[in-house]
This record gives sequence, C-alpha cells and structure tokens, in this order.
Amino acid sequence: MAQERASLDDAYQVYDLGDGVYWVGFADRHAGFSNNPYLLICGNEAVLIDPGSILHYHVVAKKVLQVVKPEQITTIIVQHQDPDLCASIPKFEALIEHPIRVIVPHRADLFMPYYGVTSELHVPEDRDAIVIGGRRLEFHATPYVHFAYAIMTWDPMSRTLFSSDVYGAIATHWRLFADKQYVEDTRTFIEPYIDSQAAWLYAIERTRALKPRRICPQHGSIIDRDIDEYLDAVAKFHVGTLLPPKARDGAS
Repeated sequence: MAQERASLDDAYQVYDLGDGVYWVGFADRHAGFSNNPYLLICGNEAVLIDPGSILHYHVVAKKVLQVVKPEQITTIIVQHQDPDLCASIPKFEALIEHPIRVIVPHRADLFMPYYGVTSELHVPEDRDAIVIGGRRLEFHATPYVHFAYAIMTWDPMSRTLFSSDVYGAIATHWRLFADKQYVEDTRTFIEPYIDSQAAWLYAIERTRALKPRRICPQHGSIIDRDIDEYLDAVAKFHVGTLLPPKARDGAS
C-alpha cells in the first residue's frame, strides 16, 4: 500500500489499497457516517463503485482525479439506489463527458432517472459477471439487505468484496481499517436497519462462500483482518427489531 497503516485516519487522502483498488471516500466524523466510494483500475479503464452523495461529490471527484483521467472511467456500479451511494452520478457524467454504463440492480434502475442519470443502464442477474479491461467482476445478490435487490460486487483478482451497506457501520471514531470495536460499530448500523434475520444470515453465507481477503463496505471501515471471526460475531446480531421511538421532551 502507498501509505502506512498508522496514517490511515486522514480522510482527505486517497488510499491505495493495492491490486488496483483505491478508497476515494469521505469520513464524516461529526455524523459518524462515513461514505466509502471505491475506484477500481481495470487495465486502461476505471470503475467507480457506489460513487457517493451530492454533499461529498467535490471531495470524491478531487480524489478520483488524483488517480485517473476522466476519460478512463467507463463504468459506474451502483449496488442499491440510496442517494448517499449514487446521487452524484449526474455530476460524474458531466465530468467524464463521454458515454458510460451504469450497472444497477433490478428495480433500483427505476430510481436512476429521478437523480438525473442519463447513461445506459445495465441490470445484472445474480452471479452475472462482466469483464472490464481484462478484469472480471461478479455480482452477488443480498436480497433485503437492505434493498430487495441489493447486490455486492466481487473482484476475484484481489479477492475484494465491495459489500455496499452489508457490514456497514456508524462511528464518530472512524478509522479506514476496522479494529476490535468494529463489531459493535456494525451492530449500531445493522440491527435497527435490516429487517430480516434470514436475509442477514444469507448475506453472511454468501460472503463466507467467496472467502474474501478484504471486505470494503460503503459505510464504516474496511475489514481485512480476522474476517472469519468478524463474520461469526455479526451473525449473532438480532436484526428485525425496530428501535423504540425517542421519548418526546416532557413525556413521561
């Protein structure tokens, strides 16, 4: 990696994770809600994965342009339709200034025009794969985590799983790489947000089958150590229980 691990708390740098994978995200420590777009170099081409929100576009675009030229970006992958993942796509379309393809799950494609996306949309089936610049990427369904047709993107070459909201976290003490606290950070995000225990365990099962060396969620921290132990811990979460509403001021 281009940086020492000890320095990876600076949210304003691009981080080379190795194998042509770059973190180009933004950590909002005040909100505790980091946004983690990733840039993947595929030969002479580049892929943006979950490129992020309007709010953080200027930061993400600045980082992307430190690594590639706009004309190298040929593909944007959107793993579900939330605005924090994909609202910035029209701005990237304007920056790139040439036709690109946007890969988006079934039913999430219906939302893209509402963000102003004009690129050609490609909707993969579960376990479909594409080859970009000689690099194979696969799409794995994680239904109802949290969107009905949500997907994860698997890069066999680097054994990196881009998991989107799966294994995301909320933490004001954000670090790029997960530490021992990360299980509890994940619990804070996942337990009130995912509504089906069966769906959560299915997503974990799909992850185990891939045997990733690195998990890159769209929120929270990158998990690249003790992955089996981490998956064992998060499999014990009690999802599907709504949090009680906050009591109003003065309510008994």
